[in-house]
Amino acid sequence: MLHTNNTISLEDTVNVYGNGKGGVGKTSDCQTGIEYAIQRGLVPAIAQVDEQGRLEALNASHVLTITIDPKAARENPNLELQRFGPLSDLMVDTPKGRPIFIDLGANEDQRFAYWSRQAEVSEDIAESGRQVVLHIVYTSEQEAIEKAGTTARDLMRSLPVAKLCLVENQRFGRISDLVAGSAAHDAYQQHIQTLLPNAHLIRMPRIRGNSYARFEQARIPFSRVAQMRTAEVMDITGLGRADARIVRGDVSEWLEQMFLQLDQLFGA
Repeated sequence: MLHTNNTISLEDTVNVYGNGKGGVGKTSDCQTGIEYAIQRGLVPAIAQVDEQGRLEALNASHVLTITIDPKAARENPNLELQRFGPLSDLMVDTPKGRPIFIDLGANEDQRFAYWSRQAEVSEDIAESGRQVVLHIVYTSEQEAIEKAGTTARDLMRSLPVAKLCLVENQRFGRISDLVAGSAAHDAYQQHIQTLLPNAHLIRMPRIRGNSYARFEQARIPFSRVAQMRTAEVMDITGLGRADARIVRGDVSEWLEQMFLQLDQLFGA
């Protein structure tokens, strides 16, 4: 775990969320960080290297979206590097006091790592006085664990002064419940366990009753759900009064747990 004397100042961070596998909760974790920054009175700068555009739909502020044209990339591989250029501008031009959040889509982590090395991004970040925090998100699935380890090591090589934050998404079960000798357990010991001594660990609990799914399609942020009046929840979900309060409470409780863990990471 990171020691308290190594506290990170949220205001001056570049937060990068990654795992080469899709569906592990990277965007949900990134969105939680964004809402945490807003709750602390900060104005985050947001970028997504993805075509889904979920962060753009969830946030009222501008979101820098970087997509890829596979055909153009095959014809000119340099486009793989050029498309990341706006991220460098974002990291250099964003005023101090505004944290930066970058969500890397599936299979984008290695491209981002390669670009970071080639463009010597770590120098730009050091000159700006910012601190990179790598949020590596994984579930209890073997592939997610293996790719998390690969992503963490690739990004740490590209951004050697970055702080590492491992995020265990418990959507499909807890790591502590893995059966010893199973493929997933062995993958965890090989790919994640060795990283823990120099990393901060966040456990992302499962939202009870999968309650946020009732709001996800409407692209409503977690904090907005927690602040909704009961009547609003009833209108959106079609639930009765008591059940509406329960699902709102499930999301609120989950968000509170996440914010408390971010308090520990960022020294609040």
